[in-house]
Amino acid sequence: MNQTAIAAANNVACDFSDLIASGRVKPGLVYDVSALPHAKDLILKSCKLWITACPDQSQRVAWKVVLPMLSQFQEGVGSTPLGLDIASVAGLAPREMARRIASMEQPSQEVMTRVQTEERALRAWVTETVGG
Repeated sequence: MNQTAIAAANNVACDFSDLIASGRVKPGLVYDVSALPHAKDLILKSCKLWITACPDQSQRVAWKVVLPMLSQFQEGVGSTPLGLDIASVAGLAPREMARRIASMEQPSQEVMTRVQTEERALRAWVTETVGG
């Protein structure tokens, strides 16, 4: 493999993993692709190249968690993430919790189906590539 391409892929993959590690991406929420550090397709291709070329097995295994999270980024979501942010309501009084949950905009069934389909495909690919 071309070392320049692998280094470039690593940089893009690291930008994505840094976003995930920052804590700004919450499980269960769907974000607009504009929140990504690069185009979604470039991130996907770069991550796949890096995972395939990465010599460090522990790093490759970590991608089993990180790569499927790319599915949480979808076209047309807008600036406000969709879904239930559990962390933002934890510990609230029941009435306030209910009020906040009711005010959260949920993704459409179409968007959720797309997220789940992508997540399964990414998880299957990375599991097959990395093993176990």
